[in-house]
Amino acid sequence: MRDVSGSKNYEEPKNLIGFDR
Repeated sequence: MRDVSGSKNYEEPKNLIGFDR
């Protein structure tokens, strides 16, 4: 799910922690 939400979530470190990491 890093292709679709990775665009706006990539700029938000708070979302990256629970969504990417």
